[in-house]
Amino acid sequence: MIHRPTLFLAQTFVILLVAAVHLAALEWYLYWYYPWLDLLTHFLGGLWIALASVWVISYTKREVNLFHVIGIALTIGIGWEIFEYFAGTPREANFIFDTLLDLAMDFGGGLFGYLITRQSTRDTITAQ
Repeated sequence: MIHRPTLFLAQTFVILLVAAVHLAALEWYLYWYYPWLDLLTHFLGGLWIALASVWVISYTKREVNLFHVIGIALTIGIGWEIFEYFAGTPREANFIFDTLLDLAMDFGGGLFGYLITRQSTRDTITAQ
């Protein structure tokens, strides 16, 4: 059984962290000074999407599935990359590599989120 209030608090913390890092990075040009910061925000974004997905799926009484969680994380990640493109976000010469790396980090964050929710579910079942 998934403890929904804890999952809600975890995803709230993660999205607030993403927002804070992203806003600070834009304000102080940190993405240009620290290129790895973009990867961190994508990883945390994937983590948030996974936690939010598991939280929503838990209300449908369906079993949480790795492929659904990763699929949702990647779909939103692809949507974000399309948004960045049409919003005119500056692109470097290696934008294809950068986009693939961003999606890999979305995937990694989604996988991590799925795994920690599965582990906490197993711990809850085992503890009963």
